[in-house]
Amino acid sequence: MRAWIDVNLDRLTHNVIQIQNQVLNKKIMAIIKANAYGHGAFAIAKHLSNLGIEYFGVATSEEAFLLREEGIKSTILILSSVPLEEFEEIALKNIQITISSPEEIKFLYEKRFFFRKNPLKIHIKVDTGMGRIGFKPLETIRAIRIIKRLKVAEICGLYTHLSDADGDSLQSHEYTQKQISDFDLIVQKVLEKYSIEYIHILNSAGILRFPKLSKYENMVRPGLILYGVYPCNFDTIKLKQIMTFKSKILFVKKIEASLDISYGRSYTAKSGEIIATVPIGYADGLFRNLSNNWDVEVTGQKCSIVGRICMDNLMINASNIRKPLHKDVILLGENISIYKMADVCGTIPWEILTSINPRITKLYFKDEELVCKVTLLQNSVYNNF
Repeated sequence: MRAWIDVNLDRLTHNVIQIQNQVLNKKIMAIIKANAYGHGAFAIAKHLSNLGIEYFGVATSEEAFLLREEGIKSTILILSSVPLEEFEEIALKNIQITISSPEEIKFLYEKRFFFRKNPLKIHIKVDTGMGRIGFKPLETIRAIRIIKRLKVAEICGLYTHLSDADGDSLQSHEYTQKQISDFDLIVQKVLEKYSIEYIHILNSAGILRFPKLSKYENMVRPGLILYGVYPCNFDTIKLKQIMTFKSKILFVKKIEASLDISYGRSYTAKSGEIIATVPIGYADGLFRNLSNNWDVEVTGQKCSIVGRICMDNLMINASNIRKPLHKDVILLGENISIYKMADVCGTIPWEILTSINPRITKLYFKDEELVCKVTLLQNSVYNNF
């Protein structure tokens, strides 16, 4: 393997237990969009299903369809807006969608004969301050009333999304509290007239900071914290990062005279240095900002990236490593901070994880045994997975 990630499923189990303890008896919708934040949606969904998680959140119909093709039978909700032409196939595959506009309701009515025979299960999205998608709060009750009267869909849930729950300022806290309060007022009015099974609002940061603030919420939507990464400076639960990102040294050269390294000649290796080539690059998800600005780990020792990261390769100074050829290289892991990497790249941990290319092989371990391997070509399941 040229590059891969190790995923520790025991740590994933630990994180789920921590989340369950934090939210008590609320149902968990595990967010596995963007290929489970780079960790591989199939194996993550399968392991979570084995733990009793029955609800998954994705971003697109393609993500939902792929999970169905891979044998995931759990309830799946598409959290983003869906093109109208996909509604019928979604209904046939028993996938739930988000409804957030009058235009979508109009389409359901226009196709009412199909949807009355093939019920579409939906969650109503309310915009309480995210400004992305959703009905205005005062429009929500009217939308639900129309859908109920027309009998064009089955309403399974009502939800909103917090926009600043990970913010550290007093204003962020106040804004989040107002979002939750405004949502509860709408929920109260809705529940006075209609029965809706699931009410949800809390994302990862909300779970950490406001687990008991909503009066009506009975479901939560953990994303980043499932994978052991904190979205904010608020570690009310103890998480364990589940991913280690690896490659290996496949070429080594000893510099005999000064030599410029990589595109743009941004690093000049000196005589006597050992420069090793690692077959992983920005096409695999490593940001070019790390060029000349990041240390990887080889046999427990730090080695600096030198020169610009290429599309499929990078170079490191391996002068301190004895016989470096074929040694594993850790690019991100327990001793290499994803938070620091995000700062260096001028971004956030979410983008670091979701930038990992699906061509990266994924190895899943449980009780230190390999239980699943996922490549571009196939999913291989072993042992008791």
